[in-house]
Amino acid sequence: MSEKPNQEPNPHESSALPPQKIQEQYSIRAEDDKCKDVIRDSGGREFFRINRNKYGADQMLISRLLKGVVAVSDVVFIKDGDGNGNYYSYKLPLEHAPQIPDIKEQMNRAYIEELICCAVFTDYDHGVGELRKDMHNFTSGNKNFTFFDFDQATYFWRYAGQKVAHAALRIKHHIGTDGVKVFVQKLDELEDRFRSSFLQDVVASIEKNNGDIPVIIKEAPGDNKIESFRQEVLRRIIELKTALESNPSNN
Repeated sequence: MSEKPNQEPNPHESSALPPQKIQEQYSIRAEDDKCKDVIRDSGGREFFRINRNKYGADQMLISRLLKGVVAVSDVVFIKDGDGNGNYYSYKLPLEHAPQIPDIKEQMNRAYIEELICCAVFTDYDHGVGELRKDMHNFTSGNKNFTFFDFDQATYFWRYAGQKVAHAALRIKHHIGTDGVKVFVQKLDELEDRFRSSFLQDVVASIEKNNGDIPVIIKEAPGDNKIESFRQEVLRRIIELKTALESNPSNN
């Protein structure tokens, strides 16, 4: 398959593929004053290397599970000449993220998607702020946004069995009736995904192609670890939906 530089993956349609040809490698100094290794491919796409202590396999898992529900940057695995490799976060151009012209709707959508990361996957390391203010692991433009860096999800099992309904109730009135409908719809989509073989397929793909098993799966209780993770995610989704649907948001 040849690269198509002008056709970037839409977060709600497909995942980015690793570069077929590396055009340039360089380092930049990020806001945290740490150097980031970057790869640029022949189509101008940029990929930022994920440090080994940042759980690349887990970030890939969460990114793929959220794809189509939350606007996320993809994680890819790029092999080197020795057959090893590293995980990279793809810098998705904002113009290829879902377009949300209304700023209030954009803010509400960002809050909803941030809460899905937090309450469902225990990934609390995102700061939406007021869009373009106090942002962390989150990028926004005039009409769109994306989330990236999902390593905090490795804390998932520390919160197993704990209540998450308060998270939905906390923003329920803020996002209004229309926001609640969007929130429930996204949770429905995620629930359908977890009631299918999708989770098992993603984990199998990561293990087959990258030789890794995400920590979030390794640390799951019981013999059937994928099923344990599935059931805990479904428990959280159902609890959030129940809280959102219990009373009208405009009461």
